[in-house]
Amino acid sequence: SWEPEFFEDYMLRGLATAYARVPLEEKLRLYAGFIPLIDSWSVCDSFCSTWKPKPEDKALLWDFIVPYLESGDEFRMRFAAVMMLDHFIDADHIDAVISAIDRAECDGYYYRMAAAWCLAECMAAFPGRTADYLRSESRLDVWIRLKAIQKSLESYRVGEDAKAELREIRASLR
Repeated sequence: SWEPEFFEDYMLRGLATAYARVPLEEKLRLYAGFIPLIDSWSVCDSFCSTWKPKPEDKALLWDFIVPYLESGDEFRMRFAAVMMLDHFIDADHIDAVISAIDRAECDGYYYRMAAAWCLAECMAAFPGRTADYLRSESRLDVWIRLKAIQKSLESYRVGEDAKAELREIRASLR
């Protein structure tokens, strides 16, 4: 029986789980067993970025992570947001990612930072679509919106025209 004691115990368990070469169903079972143990942003983010899912696994993976975003638990929600930003910011999923982040509700700092980071990554990849969302009347809380704008403005991957638009959006939110 595994009894974690130190940060490194959690990190090692997370990385071993993420690197495991097992069929997808087994991988998701291992993930489901580890996710409740996540209690730090660094374990979460390392765990999420380590696995490189196959394109054919994305539909099942998406269905697996969305309930975590709806859980109300800060680190389970961070797990889902980081998985989205690591694996689902593409043409097939951009609208679903934005919609999922918009529906999620959590006051936890670590979730909110991940949601802002996810939207900043959306802005880098799909600036028009993401700026339209940030400008829209949505459920997204203003703190996350402003933090996403800040992260986007700090990014070298967001163009100057998009940054000018973001500054206008930011001014309208204050």
